[in-house]
Amino acid sequence: MPKLLIALLGAGVVASATFADSFKVDPMHTEIEFGVRHTGISTVKGTFNEFTGDFGYDPADLSTFRAEATIQVASVDTRVQPRDEDLRSANFFDAEKWPEITFKTTRAEENDGKVTLYGDLTIRDVTKEIALPITIYGPITDMSGETRVGFEGATKIDRRDYGITYAGTLAGGDLIIGNEITIHIICEGVKQVEEAGQADPTE
Repeated sequence: MPKLLIALLGAGVVASATFADSFKVDPMHTEIEFGVRHTGISTVKGTFNEFTGDFGYDPADLSTFRAEATIQVASVDTRVQPRDEDLRSANFFDAEKWPEITFKTTRAEENDGKVTLYGDLTIRDVTKEIALPITIYGPITDMSGETRVGFEGATKIDRRDYGITYAGTLAGGDLIIGNEITIHIICEGVKQVEEAGQADPTE
């Protein structure tokens, strides 16, 4: 009886893995954008141009959604070279000392088709859990016959939580650079297909 139970449980694990879809992030159709208030009267926006990532989930259970990404800090781009160089410096990201920003989900919660990802965001070697509500789009089949899924989400963090404490105020008391950072993710992924003849690692 114990052997039968073990066999049934093992079959259940394999079946669950079969229904989980895995996607590789397509950098040509993905954007990682941030925004911060400047002198209290405008918002400066920027992106990171170099990153890798993947995500996956069981379409029948959105709470299984998981994602991870690695961002190259030196690729920060606000369309102003002197500002980008300052962001790479020790005043802000210190790209030479901490060249990567990483994110990895720890869990996901689904409520009426809406998904919130919870995960560890690491900047400057400081890790904090963040919540990222997302909307999932697709799947669709593209012109090459590949399956694609997209998702979009936004959240806010306090830069001081990650050791980015550069400060300055105007005569009226307004911060030159705000502390609250808005993060906006627009992601598109390509479904990864297991190669024919490849052994199932769960067997």
